[in-house]
Amino acid sequence: MAKDVMRFAGPKMTFHHPLRALNHLWDKLRRVQHPLKIRRQRQAARRKERGAE
Repeated sequence: MAKDVMRFAGPKMTFHHPLRALNHLWDKLRRVQHPLKIRRQRQAARRKERGAE
């Protein structure tokens, strides 16, 4: 369903809202860490801090 909508609306968006289209592309290209991975890294750092005390 979403693919069908974007197939129709995607090319139009480039001309009607060029800044929003570029923003959308930038978000797609951006590398983001998974929230659980970030949480596990923070927990591991806290455990190390507690062990050093």
